[in-house]
Amino acid sequence: MTCPKCGNEQPDVFSQCQKCRYIFPRQSSNSSTDANSPVSFPVPASKPSLSAFFGALAVLIALSAGLWWLHTPEGLPLPEDPYTNEKHHFCISS
Repeated sequence: MTCPKCGNEQPDVFSQCQKCRYIFPRQSSNSSTDANSPVSFPVPASKPSLSAFFGALAVLIALSAGLWWLHTPEGLPLPEDPYTNEKHHFCISS
């Protein structure tokens, strides 16, 4: 097979030119297409899905809640008369 772009001679098993990377059009036996016609590929949709949007929103909310929780060192107020363990930093209310 001869590349129409650069003229490189190569075996027919390749789908593109090994020298200039020109992509050869597909040759199908039941369609009569011209050998020099450009190959068209479907264009993927650029619009993201609604579930991806809500997934990203949930991750953003969880991340911001975690950062807010880490930023507030005082935590929740202690209940009335709790058992407080200062060594391990926890308390239990009865």
